[in-house]
Amino acid sequence: MKVPVLNLKQFLPSVPLQGIYVNSFSKHIKTNKELIHHPHSHDFYVGVFFTEGTGTHEIDFKSYEIQPGKVFFLKPGQTHAWQFETSPQGYIFFHTKEFYEIKFLDHQLEAFPFFYSYQNPPYIDVLKEARNKMTQSFESLYEEYSNDQLFKGIKLVNLIQQIYIDLTRMYSIELGDKKRLSLSY
Repeated sequence: MKVPVLNLKQFLPSVPLQGIYVNSFSKHIKTNKELIHHPHSHDFYVGVFFTEGTGTHEIDFKSYEIQPGKVFFLKPGQTHAWQFETSPQGYIFFHTKEFYEIKFLDHQLEAFPFFYSYQNPPYIDVLKEARNKMTQSFESLYEEYSNDQLFKGIKLVNLIQQIYIDLTRMYSIELGDKKRLSLSY
C-alpha cells in the first residue's frame, strides 16, 4: 500500500506566515477529514496534545493509546493513523524544519529527545499536575497563531521552543537517567 505524504501547504489557510500551522484538534480533524482519514505521513514536524478523548494512534505500525494528557511527536516521513473511541479534544501544530531553525540557528530540532532517534518513544504522558500548564502553553500557541500581531513568527517559534523544552524535561525524567539523551543545551 502506498502511503500518501501530506505537505504543510495542504493544511494552511491563506495567511502570509509560511511553514507553520496551529489548530484545535477537533477543528483540525473536522476541516481535514479527507486528508487524514487514512494512514499517511508528513514532510514536516507535528506535535499533538490531547486534553480529552480516547482511542489509538498508530505510528510506524506500532499502536499507542490516546488519552487525556498524552502528547505525540512526529518527524517527517513517519507513517501514522488515528482511531478514536471518544471525541478527541486538544491542540495540534505543524512546522517545517526551516521555520523553526531559521529562528534558532544554533539549535537543531534533532537535539530534542523525541526527534533525536526513532528508538525513542514518539509520545509522553503529561502528569496530571503539569497538564494545566501544558494546556496553557498550547492555548497560547493557538491564540498567537490565530491573531495578527507584530513579530508573530518569532513569538510562535518561541512558544514552540518553550513547549519543546518543557516536554523534553518531562520526557527525560520519564526515560530515566541511563537513557538521558544528548541534551547539551
